[in-house]
Parts: sequence; structure tokens; C-alpha cells
Amino acid sequence: MAEKSATLGYLHMQVNRGELQKVRVKLSREALTIQKEGGPPYASPNAQQATGSGNNRREVRIARRKVGGLGMSIRGGKESNLPIAISKIYKNQAAAATRQLYEGDIIVEVNNQDMTNATHDEAVVALKESGPEVVLVVEHPSTGSLGRQEKQANGIVRSIEESSERQRFMNSTSSDYGETDSMSSMQSWTDNIILPLTFASISRYKTGEDNLRSNAFEVSSMDGGASVVLYSENSGELLSWYTAIKDRISMLLDQSINMSNSSLPSAEQIIHMCWVWERIQSTTHWNVWKRKFMTIKGCEIALFEMPPVVTRDWLQSEITFNLMEIVFHVCREDELLDKRENCFYIQTCTGESCYFSVDTQADCTDLSNSVHRATHISVAQVECRTFPGKWHGRAVKLVLDLKRGLRLYSAEDRTLLWQYRFSYLRGSSDDGHKKITLLFSPAPGGPFDRQELEFTNMQLVLTVMHAFYAAKVAQVDPKFVMENSF
Repeated sequence: MAEKSATLGYLHMQVNRGELQKVRVKLSREALTIQKEGGPPYASPNAQQATGSGNNRREVRIARRKVGGLGMSIRGGKESNLPIAISKIYKNQAAAATRQLYEGDIIVEVNNQDMTNATHDEAVVALKESGPEVVLVVEHPSTGSLGRQEKQANGIVRSIEESSERQRFMNSTSSDYGETDSMSSMQSWTDNIILPLTFASISRYKTGEDNLRSNAFEVSSMDGGASVVLYSENSGELLSWYTAIKDRISMLLDQSINMSNSSLPSAEQIIHMCWVWERIQSTTHWNVWKRKFMTIKGCEIALFEMPPVVTRDWLQSEITFNLMEIVFHVCREDELLDKRENCFYIQTCTGESCYFSVDTQADCTDLSNSVHRATHISVAQVECRTFPGKWHGRAVKLVLDLKRGLRLYSAEDRTLLWQYRFSYLRGSSDDGHKKITLLFSPAPGGPFDRQELEFTNMQLVLTVMHAFYAAKVAQVDPKFVMENSF
């Protein structure tokens, strides 16, 4: 039987260098909460005291934060026959800062959009797409409006008339959820860290180093402003938590990609996003590995200091590569530069090279597959690339055409000098400077046609030619085309 993913349990957290403290860890849909024992637990003020008895509608404005968003979670929806209600308000975040919202508040409107008959998913979309400032119309339920109420252990006011309604509420979809255990009734736990998992990173390596933690991992928020190192001497327990948190981060990342792609044209679709660690080569400082956010979007692969959230963020990449003009290489064990595993490098046509690492072999495989997939799609969208060069001292233009193969034209009068299918290409070589030799033959083992060409940027031509050749091979496989097209 597969081990159940951890959602609530007890680990140790590093509080000072070398000092560990036992903490309670809660993994919800969108956040990782670290609680310390002792002190009164954080709870929202009683909404009835704040608003008076009866339904009291009020308008509340929330300024969305770059980290943590609105700082609240919702539950309910039309499909569960329950109103959209605030199930959790996170301490020290946007919703809590208004001092006008309370757990149990029913959301009536989001930016003038009626929520009284909305499904849970419709409410989530409305909140996520509501812009930098969200205007909510909320009301707190009164006894008369929803029937008998009872307060749950987490402070949420709920209306439950029958046991079947109770079960339906507990099973209803939610944008955030967690579990409680029997210890919570005997001990008080205070929220110490609430770390949003949207665009968060998780790593088993020590920050900036190539040393693998044997009994711990680190989770960091998207801007790196919040992070926590969690320990356990039980390797099975540690792996369970690492996997559960990593899966939750991946799920949220996939949701972000899908939401962005719904409004992007096919040529600009996001194919992959992930955190990578770049090795800074010309430094004497101990911190030689730096966290970067990598995206594969359209025909480009880009690096960011922080994940691009809004349109203008995409214009602020540190560096951008054209997928057809790079060599992406996963390193063998004998090619690793230090103790970090799962490494790869990106080499440009000018000879520049960037060296990276990801946390697991599965991460490396997923990224590699995404790069190849995106390159093939980019070539299929471009279809042709033309390069000026020389052939027997004559000015020519080499055309790489995905459908028709390699064609050479006179630069002067556009006369077709020769043409070969990609399948006829049997080999190639170069002199390391300008000259490329191509060997063509209609049949394997047959006589070769030898064509020698010169280009100012020989490496660029070879790299793009390889991308076209690989894309042509991929097109021959119908299964590949079916699985890798939008």
C-alpha cells in the first residue's frame, strides 16, 4: 500500500545555527504553515462582535501583495449547495491587514461580479483575476439567514442543519485545506511561518553550496524572503514530506501555466517553468550556486531573478536564449564540476556557457524533454531559416526548410544550385572556424555528394541545422507529434 502523503505532522526546524526546535507542520493546498508550541493560537476576531447581529454587508478593499496574494482561502460553492465563504485568513498578510474581513464571512461580490450563485472554481478564478486591488462585498451569516450555526475548532462559522450537510461541507472543494489531530486539543500551537507555495522552491542542498543535506530540506518563497529548513531523523518521514510539498508546488505551478496559456497565442505558449540553481563560475565567494527561475515560452528559454507574474515581468529577464540557437546538454557523471548532481549546461553559438543544477533526476529529465519539445515546436512554427555564405568562392544562401530539406541558392540571381532532403544527410564535419563539410547520399552506404560551405558564424549554422534535423525526425513519429502539439 502506498504511503499517504503528509499533510500535518511534527518535524524539527532550524532556529539558530546548529539549534533545532520541534514544530508542527501543516501542508494546505496553497501554503506551508509552521507552528510553534505555546502561546494562544492566532484567530480572527469574532465577526458577530465586529459587525453586530444579523446580516451586515460591507465593502472591503484588499491590495494584492506580490508575495502571498490576497492572503486568504475560500470554501464552498454552488456544487456543494453552500455559499462562497472565507475559510482562512493568514496572519500578517493582505486580507488580515484590512482588519475588516473575518473567517466565516460570505463573499457576495468580487469587483461587482455576483458570487451568490458561483461554483467554487468560478470564485477562485474571479479572485485570482481580480487585479492589484480587489473590492469585495461580504456579509457575516446570522442565525436567521443560514439556520443553526456552530463554531469549528479552526474558528470558521458554518451553517449545518443536518449531518449530511456537515459531511457535504467537509468534502466540498476548497482553495486551501488542512487537517487537525488529537494533539491540537491538548496543546496550543502558534503560527510562526506561513509560507505561500505558489512559485516556491524546495531543495535538499545547502543554500549556495554543493553539499547535499542528509536529513533535511529547505523550502523558500518565490522572492526568497521567507524560508524554512525542516529536519527529521526518519528518512521515510522526511521523503514523504519532501515529496508532498514538492508535488503541491508542482501542482500550483501547472495551474499558473495553464491559466497563463489560456490567454496566450499558440506561438507564445509556456511549455515549462521551474527553479534551477546556476553555478557562478568567476567567484571566490563560498556562495557559488544561485537560485534562478527558468521559463520555456514560445521559442525562448529565459532566466529570471523572480518568477514572472504579470505581463511586464516577462520583459525583465536576466538573459534570454533562442531555443534553436543553443546546445542543451545534460551532464554525465564525469562532466560534473562539483558534488552537485542533476546538472546541465546551455551553450550559445558564440561559445558562452551557463551551468545549472536541479534538485532531482526527474526534474532534469522533465526539463530536458521540455527543451527538446519546445525546440521542435519552434522549428515547426518557423519552418525556414536562411544563412548567407560561400560555396566554391561564390556568394550563396543556404535555406533550411523543414518540409523541403536543404537548398542552396545563388545570392546574386537566386538560382537553385542544389537541394537535398534531410534524410539524405549522412554526416558532417567542420574545421572549427568557418568551413562546414556535408555528406549527402540517397541510400545508406551509397556514393556521397560532398558539399563544402563557408559561413561567418559556422557554429550558429550547425546548431540551427541540428535543431531542424531533430525536428524533422520528430515529425516522422506520429505519436510524438500528437503528444507534443498544442
